Amino acid sequence: FVGWYAGQLTKHGERVLHAAKLVFQGTGVAIAGKVAGIHWWYFYPSHPAEVTAGYWNQKGNDGYADIAKVFARNGAVFDF
Repeated sequence: FVGWYAGQLTKHGERVLHAAKLVFQGTGVAIAGKVAGIHWWYFYPSHPAEVTAGYWNQKGNDGYADIAKVFARNGAVFDF
């Protein structure tokens, strides 16, 4: 479930950032987004704080990297 949920949130972010990119393309407007730093208990194996926020940092996954890639693909600034 956690993988599916994180994937849905990532897909939503991709759609929103892509739409913003199309709207503001060529205007000189920088696109940025705030990403919550849900890092308490980061080194705890189950990553409970991140999982409840939809960041999948279990089983070798890096939820923050996945989100950063979405931003990069759309030319958006990742604000942590």
